[in-house]
Amino acid sequence: MPETWITTAPVVIYDILCEARNRLLGTYNVREADDEKVVEFALTIDERVAAVALDDLDAQRALTAAFSAERDALRQERRPT
Repeated sequence: MPETWITTAPVVIYDILCEARNRLLGTYNVREADDEKVVEFALTIDERVAAVALDDLDAQRALTAAFSAERDALRQERRPT
């Protein structure tokens, strides 16, 4: 792995997280019933962004787990029955 990537990885992750948060909030209509859950998840991203920007590996792992869990939960909720 090039040294440049190692030094810029936290910045790249920070940018991706900010974009993910913005897209997450922009994707859902404010009037939807599950919007509160989406906003809460976006706030969780905000809490993690600072730690990730500081290259906190535990925070990065926690965020990855949170994304996976939220993605799975949203998929389950949106599946037709």
